[in-house]
Amino acid sequence: MASIIAVLSILVVAGAFMWMQPSKRDKRLAKLRSGALTQGFLVGSVKLPDTTEHGRVNNRFEIQTIYQIALKLEAQSQLEFTALRSTGESGIYLPDGWAWNKRSNVPESIYTALSTFLAGLPESVTALVVSKTAIGLVWDEKDPQLTLEQIKSMLHSVAGLCDLEPHSS
Repeated sequence: MASIIAVLSILVVAGAFMWMQPSKRDKRLAKLRSGALTQGFLVGSVKLPDTTEHGRVNNRFEIQTIYQIALKLEAQSQLEFTALRSTGESGIYLPDGWAWNKRSNVPESIYTALSTFLAGLPESVTALVVSKTAIGLVWDEKDPQLTLEQIKSMLHSVAGLCDLEPHSS
């Protein structure tokens, strides 16, 4: 009886340590995000509205991971916007499936190019965020076809559309 209790105690302790190990998904995301940091990305979190039907009706938000590139200090402007992939009605000047969350000081001259850019993004990209200090994309981090180099290229394309200069990394 004492040996059964001893074995069970060891199994409980060993099980607790095994449970604390990161999952395969956690390890994959850690590797992806650390790789992004070494390539000069700013990796963080952003609170965005849930654009599903249920999320819009119930005014829900989600915390998403964002991959950003910084803008040069002299290139910073008052331009700010967030475009979200949506299942609802599209925003003005945006392609089907995209809606504005925030939009401030966006010149009319970039609407057509921005719409074309958004229409060409992979389904795994769910948001484009342009702030005073950075440009970022939110994606599901699952798409094997999308590389960090492609994301960086997309962000530089947005910088060119918006007449902003990314910080060299």
